[in-house]
Amino acid sequence: MITLFFIVSTVQADEFDHVHLKGLVHLYSKGVIEASKKDNIDYLKPIITEKRGKKLFIWFKSWHENNYFMDARIKNIRFNSFDIKESTAEVVTDEIWDYRYIQIVTKEVSQPWTRVFYTIHYKFVKEGKSWKIDDALILSEKQTPLEKLRK
Repeated sequence: MITLFFIVSTVQADEFDHVHLKGLVHLYSKGVIEASKKDNIDYLKPIITEKRGKKLFIWFKSWHENNYFMDARIKNIRFNSFDIKESTAEVVTDEIWDYRYIQIVTKEVSQPWTRVFYTIHYKFVKEGKSWKIDDALILSEKQTPLEKLRK
């Protein structure tokens, strides 16, 4: 009976972690879009480590210093694998994004809508009882202008 309880609680804990990690990936993706427009990562801080925050800050600053921001839409996120340990986790996704770059001052589109197919490897760490995204590594990326997809 004790063994059955342990197995059931382990499955429930794993399922909880899967759902939680999926939610963090979705929040992170939407947060990256908003942060890139506003050049502010503050509202991402509860779900990312300081290390990840520094990388995002540098990434957004490089766009803004060249007077651009990224406008994007997430079309799909498919979760391929989970590797959850006690205090670390790794998740691999296939993601489809549409994005374009816009001039900050003139609001002119400098790059038209492009569809991007990503495979991303997320690394998580557990801080207390909460998971945080520590890194997001692009394993593969394929870009196609949307006009070509419509033909």
